[in-house]
Order: sequence, then C-alpha cells, then structure tokens
Amino acid sequence: MKNRIFVTILFALLMSKSLVAEELMFFNTDKASKFLECDVHAIVGTSVLSQDYADHVPSITAVNVSPGCGGGIGASVQFAFKDFFAIGTGLDLMAINNKYSMALIDVKGSGSHCSAFVSNQAFNVTIPLYVSVRFNVASNVRWNVDGGIYFGLGIGGTQKADTYTTTQNELGQIVTKYQHYKWDYYNETHPIIHTIDDVDWGLIIGTNLLFHSHYKVGVEARVSTKNATADKGIIHPNVYNHLFAMKIGYQF
Repeated sequence: MKNRIFVTILFALLMSKSLVAEELMFFNTDKASKFLECDVHAIVGTSVLSQDYADHVPSITAVNVSPGCGGGIGASVQFAFKDFFAIGTGLDLMAINNKYSMALIDVKGSGSHCSAFVSNQAFNVTIPLYVSVRFNVASNVRWNVDGGIYFGLGIGGTQKADTYTTTQNELGQIVTKYQHYKWDYYNETHPIIHTIDDVDWGLIIGTNLLFHSHYKVGVEARVSTKNATADKGIIHPNVYNHLFAMKIGYQF
C-alpha cells in the first residue's frame, strides 16, 4: 500500500513538472495558439542623419550634424506559423527631425566665407516587412526578436536654412549678408544644395518583450540603405536618414 502511494505521488510530481516545463518551454516548436496577432504602437526616439557633404564640396571646412526627435504611430499584423516563428507587416506614420550646419570658404571663387544652418522636418509612411522569432521567458512573458526591411514614402515636410555670407567690398570693409530659405523637404524643384527623394527603404531590427499577451515594450532601429538625395541640385552627396527608438504597443 505504501509503495502504491509513493508511486502515485512520484507520478503526480513528474506530471506537474512536465506540464510546467511545457508551459514555460523557452523555444517552442509547436503550433501557435493564435495565428493572427494585431497591435497598435507608438515609436519614440532619435532621428540621425548621415552624410558625406565634405567629400563632394572641397570648400567645406566643417560639417556638424545634430540628431533630432523621430518617431511615429502605427499598427502591425503578424502571422504566427509556429509558436516560435511569425511573419509581420504593418503601416506606420513617421516623423523625422534633424539639423546640420556647414562652413564654406572661397565660395564661387570670390574669397567669401559662408555659414549655413539647415533644419529638416519630414513626414512619411512606412511599411515594414519582417520575421519574428519568439522565446518564452516565463509563462506571461515572451521575448520577440524581429528583423527585416521597410519601404517608405514621403508625404510632406519642410527644409529651412539660414545662411551668412561674409565678403570684403571695394573699400576693404567686411560685409555680411544674411538669407533665409524655406523649401519642401521632398522633391524640391529649386534646392540650394540638393533635392530629397520621397522614396526610401532600408533594414529594420528590433527586440521587445510581450507581457500577459498584450503589452509590448522594446527598442527598434531603422537603418536606411537608399541614398536620400535626388539628381536635382548643385551636388549629389550620399545622405541617409536613420531612426533609433523605443517602441511601446498593445496587442489584441
């Protein structure tokens, strides 16, 4: 009798451990409990501009770039083929802001000096396409690792510039001329330096934690791989807009 009780208790303990292990399996290859996952989210972070202006204009003596606020709102849809694997896409309304300044000498061979201060503000719609690998950290916590590509289309924005040009007149006096410019950010027909194309694409990498099957918190990087400048303008440098941000969402 005692042996039967001992065997029964041991079997119950083993079964309970097995169920817990199955529930908390870190990498689960079983079919997902839900095939379609939808969420809404906000993205808040830093917009970073990379450029090589100095390589294209020998008269540039210095270029300083200042990151700005970037982010947006959107919605995603994920198709979970397995508990550990899904394919996702979505639609995001994004905004980018950044600034840069440059100093030039001997502008147009006149011996003048020019300082330009440019600020950018742009809005675009992006469509990400990515794969998501999931790990069960705990019974109510899932760790997602996402990677893929995105496509972007510019829908508006402005580019503003303040320039200060210093020259010496016939009397030997130093004269400074100030000018203010304002253009459309995308596809400007009369740019002072170059035009920004309204089409963009690049890589998207992110990771997040999903709590209680609803609350998402993570980080994401959108690294542009397409040169943002178009052919119109004085020069055609390599310019890329990147975003490094925190992502917060709610999954239904």
